[in-house]
Amino acid sequence: TTAGQMWIIDEKRIVDQVYISDDNKPVQLNLLVKFYPQDVNDLIQDITKHLFYLQVKDQILSRIIFAPAEVCVMLASYTLQAKYGDYDPQKHKSRTAGKTSS
Repeated sequence: TTAGQMWIIDEKRIVDQVYISDDNKPVQLNLLVKFYPQDVNDLIQDITKHLFYLQVKDQILSRIIFAPAEVCVMLASYTLQAKYGDYDPQKHKSRTAGKTSS
């Protein structure tokens, strides 16, 4: 395939499956998960969990897969928790979402 998506066959070398143009421009490969695990805890390595998260996030945002609003809010909260840690009123004063002064 010259463009678009295709699945790589494990038994064959990637160079034998990817079209390389005559001008030898670099080929960009985006490796994705073909089958989703029943339980994300089945993913053992941290890098695998991270790459899986990035793929799912991208596919939700680009509407390739559907997630209800409640699930999106939960996933966003997990992202914030992972990025900023536990809520600390002293540390997160100016970044508190949804709080208004009266």
